Amino acid sequence: MTVNNILQYESNIWATADLLRGCGIKESEWPSYMMPFFALVMIESRLVRMFDELKAEIGAEALADIAKEDLIDLIKDKGQGYNVYIFERNQTLKDICKNDKSFDVDFEAYLRGFDGETKDLLGVDATEGEKFLDIKGIITKLKAKKALLGYTKEWSGINLKPFDNSAITTLEEHIKRRWADISAETAGEQYTPDDVIGLIAEIIASKIEESDKLLKIYDCTCGGGNLLFGVEDRINERSKRLTQTFGQDWNDALYALAKIESRFRVDSKIEHGNTLTDDKFYNDEFDVVIANPPLWGNGTYLRVNVLV
Repeated sequence: MTVNNILQYESNIWATADLLRGCGIKESEWPSYMMPFFALVMIESRLVRMFDELKAEIGAEALADIAKEDLIDLIKDKGQGYNVYIFERNQTLKDICKNDKSFDVDFEAYLRGFDGETKDLLGVDATEGEKFLDIKGIITKLKAKKALLGYTKEWSGINLKPFDNSAITTLEEHIKRRWADISAETAGEQYTPDDVIGLIAEIIASKIEESDKLLKIYDCTCGGGNLLFGVEDRINERSKRLTQTFGQDWNDALYALAKIESRFRVDSKIEHGNTLTDDKFYNDEFDVVIANPPLWGNGTYLRVNVLV
């Protein structure tokens, strides 16, 4: 599937905000409502795709002979996450939304059916401290407005399964740009324009040489990861060098988005924390360092270091 195809989904994703508008939710608050559900759709689509690929790899006959426990272990070994409904009940968010009478119970069970890390990143059990995407808090607010089922149905109709990581990252870039445009509080934190990402990737590609050496790319203020992963994808399009990404960010929600994305990339490492006071990669060396640090004022400062 091409980038142009996936960008058709941008309007579908943004249409979910129509319901928020109808509930009287302020436009500046839309990103906090959209982020956890966008993450949910990305996770489900990729897990379903991974499961289909695994079944095709194993083959129908061999699959029938594999014990349930062994199949579960194979899925978990992929390191991309797990969900009881998807892998054991063959049900997705769309299936859960079909029964409005049992939806509340089923949706909670669906969310609790994820692996521990996914639940932490989504904020399924968030109470105090780090809530990351805080889907629990958003669900409470939507229930109070009697809009949870309708809002979840809107998202359940968005199927990203046919698209690869690069295409989904491109879609993320466009969605995050619109979030940044409407949210003054996070405008400098979560988005680097895709034309700037393209320029950075061109500069880096012109400096690196083809070799068998792994190209390690680091972003110390990675936010939601669109700069880090966008540069990686564009370098992969232009070079045969194998790449590995590293990033860190202190913002709960943006870190969670980047961490979720990293699980669908080979050996990508994303850490949570303030890079200035708690550098998680202080003992590592990198070939490429990129950054778009948050600024308190007008303008954007970009930094690119290419060491190979």
